[in-house]
Amino acid sequence: MLLLGVFMIACKETNSPFKHFKEKPVETIYPSKIVNLEDFRILKPFYFVQIDDSMFVVQDLKTEKIFNLINLSSKKVISGVNKGQGPNDVLAPSNLLYRNNKILVWDAMPKKMSELLMLSDTALMLKEYYVVDTEVLMLYRINQLDSNFIAAAHSEEFWLAEMNKEGKIISTIDYPIRDETKNLPKAMLPPLYSTAVRMANSPDNKRVVAASGSQGLISFLNRTDSGISEYKQIMYQAPKIAINPRGGASYTRDNIDGFAAIDCDDDHVYALYSGRTFNSHQMLSHHCEHLLVYDWDGSPVRRYILDIPIFGTISYNKEKNCIYGLAENPEGVLIEYQL
Repeated sequence: MLLLGVFMIACKETNSPFKHFKEKPVETIYPSKIVNLEDFRILKPFYFVQIDDSMFVVQDLKTEKIFNLINLSSKKVISGVNKGQGPNDVLAPSNLLYRNNKILVWDAMPKKMSELLMLSDTALMLKEYYVVDTEVLMLYRINQLDSNFIAAAHSEEFWLAEMNKEGKIISTIDYPIRDETKNLPKAMLPPLYSTAVRMANSPDNKRVVAASGSQGLISFLNRTDSGISEYKQIMYQAPKIAINPRGGASYTRDNIDGFAAIDCDDDHVYALYSGRTFNSHQMLSHHCEHLLVYDWDGSPVRRYILDIPIFGTISYNKEKNCIYGLAENPEGVLIEYQL
């Protein structure tokens, strides 16, 4: 985080989510359930996906048995998969998804999607689902739709792309145009925009929302016969960026973090917003106490203030109208908030 900036890119404060939601209802909410993940031998929870009301898969930030299928009703846990270069290991797991009754793990470096399966009553394993054969250097994060997916890629030419499993690019979304970044060399854009993208898709896979974890940026997308197209883009506070002596661009310590996680249903988008900086909160800058609710037109609906900040990912349960997230309280916990 210590940047040797040779110059700072000038930025100006634009709008903020709090101004955008100023006329909308604001409510402070408290956890309706707190699950101590240490009881399941999970010490550093990182990401999770919800299978049903009782079952979750939680990714632990360690090198062995990093995936844990937990059952809140039976208190049982099934763990497995190590970091490494073996055939059943992962190198850089950057996505954990639940699609069509499959638990999917995206490994960014080999560009491989695997399915997480039960090897036994006590162990999990990975089975290769597909490998994307593409010339794009890296697909940092993907959002599986049906047979296609949306990727945040290491590309100088585009920000997001709809692709199929064979690596064919169906359509692309250009990098957002901001005064603070529009004159940067294209090679500087992927680390600023693509590495921290958060995405979610509507249940019918016809709409997608993408947001930046590093700045105030959220994009609403439609899927058409010719691919994805952006119909609404909201830009909040400007990014604060420094150029280091090697010619790379990085966010500064006083850059305001953006959207840490996002989920949606047919009617609304639920966005977890930070508004913090590294200077103000250090390693807790990505912990968020603001849950912003939009409709699919991108209009603000409601803002929640969370009593215990959450991070990583969120999962919205429409039947119960609640949000699940990870938090430190003081150790790793799974939290339910009733909305």
